[in-house]
Amino acid sequence: METVPRNKELRWDTLLTLEEQYAALSELVPVYQKAFAGYPWYEVSKCNCVRGYSRQKVGEICTGNPDDAGDTGCGVLLSEEAYPRDELLPELEQRVRDNPSLVYVERDEDGQAVMGAIAYPAAAKDVYQKKYEDKGRGSETIETAFSRLPEKIIWLDEIFADLERRPSGNLSNFEMICTMMSSQLGNQIIAFRTMNEGLIAKSQSALEARCAVEWFDDPGVPGKRSALVVINLNQ
Repeated sequence: METVPRNKELRWDTLLTLEEQYAALSELVPVYQKAFAGYPWYEVSKCNCVRGYSRQKVGEICTGNPDDAGDTGCGVLLSEEAYPRDELLPELEQRVRDNPSLVYVERDEDGQAVMGAIAYPAAAKDVYQKKYEDKGRGSETIETAFSRLPEKIIWLDEIFADLERRPSGNLSNFEMICTMMSSQLGNQIIAFRTMNEGLIAKSQSALEARCAVEWFDDPGVPGKRSALVVINLNQ
């Protein structure tokens, strides 16, 4: 484990052993839950909508998105959180078991985790198959976007923050995170998918010409566009 005190408000850890990663992932579960309950995902509970998630809380009726007249919800009584701890933690642990991953954690001045990221080396075609094709979300547009990637990449599988605990500044170290991941995992090409326009804007402003963004319609996220972001640290 590498721990570097940046200032009294922040320290970051890069975790490479499974034992360290499991401990960090347990700590990051509530950060993940809060992150994806907010903008732009609003995944608060499970429902029968196409995406499988509702912005309404457990105990309420899924009524869709009040800002989108076409999203009226599925009308079910919501009974389960979007990401229950007993499901989310084993899933995250499985990901780092299946891939030689790097887990990144940022903490505030109280030592509380406020941001996390998971990245691992991967073949671009395997990422497309696992993240899209195997889940019935593949399309010619998305496949073409992935086909433009080099054969081997670093896949930034997750990056998320608790905006309740730290409303701003969560991406202030983004360039450093990318450089550190590249050094630790031995590849200059980092790619990730997102529909978070703030993350895309930060990637472009911090990395400028080294960052390329390709938007596409994602069948798994009706009414919203996703982006494939590619960072080339060779440039």
